[in-house]
Amino acid sequence: MNHEILNNPKKKHHIIRNIFICILIFILYVIADSNLGFIKISKYTVTSTNLPAAFNGVKILVLSDLHSREFGKDSKYLIKKINDAKPDYIVTTGDMMSSWDQNADVFLLLLDKLDNKYPLYFIYGNHEIANEYAYGEGSTFADELEIRGVTVLNNEKIVLVRDNEKINIYGLNQPLWAYSAAKTEHTPKFSKLEIVKRIGTANLDEFNILLAHTPTKLDAYSEWGADLVLSGHMHGGMIQVPFIGGLLSPEVELFPKYDKGYFISNETHMILSAGLGNGVFPLRILNKPELCLVTLKVKNN
Repeated sequence: MNHEILNNPKKKHHIIRNIFICILIFILYVIADSNLGFIKISKYTVTSTNLPAAFNGVKILVLSDLHSREFGKDSKYLIKKINDAKPDYIVTTGDMMSSWDQNADVFLLLLDKLDNKYPLYFIYGNHEIANEYAYGEGSTFADELEIRGVTVLNNEKIVLVRDNEKINIYGLNQPLWAYSAAKTEHTPKFSKLEIVKRIGTANLDEFNILLAHTPTKLDAYSEWGADLVLSGHMHGGMIQVPFIGGLLSPEVELFPKYDKGYFISNETHMILSAGLGNGVFPLRILNKPELCLVTLKVKNN
């Protein structure tokens, strides 16, 4: 039979054509699956002996790197996913808009639709910083967020209290040089001291959540005293290579150490979201838009 096919140009042509069609369909499926707005919810459980009992089972939803992307009219599909997750708190870890945006209407409308249903905490990403955004005369981006009930953590801390027990959420605003992949002898080192300069020292007797847009400084976050880091920026490596991981960082670094998922440095846990939108690179391949749902659990000694 094989010899018959090889010796029959017409049958050989049909086989090659069918193989090509199958490969093309697969490629189109992979691209569509990651770019047509199908949102994945990745669930993580973080356990810690430092966590107060009152926060056992608390759910935190991480939104990152929206880049003004809409998911259906008025982001209705994203809103449904958020509501389905039933979080106790929502944190955004930066780049909810892009540096070239003239406004942040997509994100602001999303907040309007959520209508203060969940306590929401926001930090700046490199795109918000680069944009130097002002939403209308005499009004800043932070003003627009706070009008909508969002807590903006610009190198600040907020204390969450449940049943007279507390944990801390810190929002770290990192300088643009902290994102550069190019290192020279003149490049400052983003260390524990840099974090202390911006947000102060961590109380190591309390559970500390650090919101930091870039994950690349995990060792410094750990040394500072973060129990849990929630981060984004990497877009999941943009293209996920099977069995290897993310292909590119936003700084065009090949196969970055951190692309998405769960990482641990000493006693510090980091959840790194693949994010929702696209930055400069316009496609996501094998890399669905992602929400991360983090459940806190008390670890018994």
